[in-house]
Amino acid sequence: MEVLLDTNFIIACLKKKISIEEKLNEIIKDKVEIVLLNLVKKELENFKNKKNKRLEDKNLVEVFLKMLKENCISTKIKEVNQKNPDEALKVYCDKNPSCVLATLDKELRKKVKNRLITIKGKSFSFV
Repeated sequence: MEVLLDTNFIIACLKKKISIEEKLNEIIKDKVEIVLLNLVKKELENFKNKKNKRLEDKNLVEVFLKMLKENCISTKIKEVNQKNPDEALKVYCDKNPSCVLATLDKELRKKVKNRLITIKGKSFSFV
């Protein structure tokens, strides 16, 4: 099962020290395939360069990106043509109705018809 990750979901997991792969495997009984859109990856790369973000959060994002680069996290990067990450996530979900979207974005959750995963405490739950 494909699980599409949104930027805010990744950052929240990093801040709470949640292993994304481990928690997804706990709640999904099928084989999990984590998908990251190129725009979400770009958003993470831009995050670490923003001046108004906490240094600790920037460092967490930098470690996550390094782990992606070194294939420590089993993730597929998918290229999309949209310019806006949220729009790209919605379009991807529309084209792939069986994928699950992991996001904390309430507006985005209203726009997609796919199953959703959110964070409750240090656990994931379906919405």
